Amino acid sequence: MAINVSASNRTCFKNRLRRLTTHFGEDADSDLDMLLAGAMIVRLHPGQFVFYSGGACDAFLILLAGSVRVQLSSSRGRAVTLCRVAPGDYCVVTTSCLLKDEVYPADGVAETAADFIAVPKVDFLKALNCSPAFRGYIFDGYSSNLATIIGKFEQLAFVPIDARLSSALLDLHDKGERSITHLQLSVELGTAREVVSRRLKHFESSGWIRLARGRITVSNRDELMSLSD
Repeated sequence: MAINVSASNRTCFKNRLRRLTTHFGEDADSDLDMLLAGAMIVRLHPGQFVFYSGGACDAFLILLAGSVRVQLSSSRGRAVTLCRVAPGDYCVVTTSCLLKDEVYPADGVAETAADFIAVPKVDFLKALNCSPAFRGYIFDGYSSNLATIIGKFEQLAFVPIDARLSSALLDLHDKGERSITHLQLSVELGTAREVVSRRLKHFESSGWIRLARGRITVSNRDELMSLSD
């Protein structure tokens, strides 16, 4: 579902952006008006694609609510998570495609119900050229997102699968989450589902975790901590 950001509701969305990021103060009111002039609010259900590999990129995206996973997918069905977009952040993959005038090289999937602002390319380029506040928002986001993606590839290249899997399980455990499938873990870790299943069976036989359908419970946190280190 898409909603126009009209003059009557623009103040509401400007205030939402100010609550989510520190880059747009009261002195940036005209900058936000310029950015939102032709914008739409798009609402997606969990599992819906925000964008897909090979698709045209014609709008700048700022997430207002929910979580979006950006992933690379292969023709053989393998996938790896590159990064996540949180409320107040923008999608660095989208921004790169807009600046280079290229199609999307990756998929964006709504992990939860998600609301985002879609700014037409012409308004994005105008704001980037004219608004110091918006440029600061873009440059800061690029730095943090690039560091996240580089860190992801460092893990894939140099960290053994047992250490990555242990770290992922501990992260779920510390967040109080238990429900996750082997396929979801494989996408997070950038490996085959069969590899994840074999290692989980080994962890279970060692007494470190308990497996149930769509559910993993940590039973020996110290051993997993040792592996993740």
